[in-house]
Amino acid sequence: MSEGASEIAGEAIAQLAEWASSLSLDAIADDVKRSAALVIADNLACAARSRKEPELRALKQRLPHGVEEATVFLGDGAKTDRASAAMINAIASNWCQLDEGHRQVMCHAGLYVVPTAMAEAEAAGRTMGDALRATVAGYEVVCRFAKAFGFSRPTVHPHALWSPLGAAAAIAALRGFDPGRWTDSLATAATMAGGGPFGHAVQGALVANGWAGIGVANGFRAVDLAECRITGTPISASEVLCGVFGATLKSGLLVEGLGEEWALRGNYHKIHSCAQQSHAAVEAMLALTRRWPVGKGPADVRRIVVEGHPLTLMMDNRNPPTALAARFSIPHIVAAVATLGRADAAAFATETLADAEIVRLRRVVELKLLEPPLPAPHDRAARISLVFDDGATTSEECLSAEGGPDRPFSASRILEKCTTLTEGVYPHFGTQVSRLLAFERDLCCEPVAKFVRSLIEPS
Repeated sequence: MSEGASEIAGEAIAQLAEWASSLSLDAIADDVKRSAALVIADNLACAARSRKEPELRALKQRLPHGVEEATVFLGDGAKTDRASAAMINAIASNWCQLDEGHRQVMCHAGLYVVPTAMAEAEAAGRTMGDALRATVAGYEVVCRFAKAFGFSRPTVHPHALWSPLGAAAAIAALRGFDPGRWTDSLATAATMAGGGPFGHAVQGALVANGWAGIGVANGFRAVDLAECRITGTPISASEVLCGVFGATLKSGLLVEGLGEEWALRGNYHKIHSCAQQSHAAVEAMLALTRRWPVGKGPADVRRIVVEGHPLTLMMDNRNPPTALAARFSIPHIVAAVATLGRADAAAFATETLADAEIVRLRRVVELKLLEPPLPAPHDRAARISLVFDDGATTSEECLSAEGGPDRPFSASRILEKCTTLTEGVYPHFGTQVSRLLAFERDLCCEPVAKFVRSLIEPS
């Protein structure tokens, strides 16, 4: 990237920081605030769902003791320092691949922003209104970075790349930074972007589940450094993202439509516990399981042909070694759905990896490119064809999975998901989240610490 282009990018980032620093809760459209509230609820519920995972229980035992600033959402009300709480909550939110994301940019902004905003706000005595505003600001900033700095193919995983920036943006909003300190925080956080390989998730390397948490913790460190005037430069982001990682920059996307076009209007929510790029295939397979031909079932299937978009062709691990790999394996995903008739977290748990029928069906899956390619919002479509032992066939296609902007879930459906994920551990979660979705005036003025206590209060 030329020096002139880097300077233009620096100017655009400074403009974005100026907008974010002046953003008030009243300036945010009601539908955007409601979307932010849903993202907060969704990420916290996803974290709670991961509480029984042995790796997370082991990690929790290694959290620092002595400073009890922010809540760890793993079931027992434990607290630790804000950066460590945000770190493990981010890892937990992502563990079962149920957290929300974005269709237009490869970025799970809520995963980087929500654990950070809630931990910082709880520790600093801020209100739920403050946390909501910080969520919107952080979400917008990191999505604009992810959209402006584009990649021709997925090489670096977004959780490793964008989590420090998303966290730094949320913290800057809560600490009330001026535009200059905002810019310094983003520049410093950009230098902490991680290089986690995109393929690690498909391979099942569990470190991929840790990248968002480590990046969030680095976001705290970046802001702390910026407050001490230990910062990057105005061109740090372009030097790292373009010079080191090979992104192509369109600077205008950092600032076009600020305050009018909101990233939170383009996000998606998930009810299937696997990578979103597989959800059209999941829905097609679920439809097939609801209408098996008379006398036929999974045991009679000889071939499964999955036609999908280019990202699905990368998800071809036929022997997934971990539950993470299973959630990024089209052969395992469609085999498990065909066998079990569902796509919840248990459908892709470790116990399913050696299931004899799922293993057999994984081996007969064929992946093909869906032709011709379709424009958005049908750019992640899938068609599944089943061939039975007697030669009979049946097929189903899904042009666009539920949960995205074109087929959004209702707020009540997401609330139902959150209530299910927290059942048995946080019995009041759904009731309290309903208050957040209603924008109750008292709740916006309520300290985050009080709201969190009401969420996790035992029956």
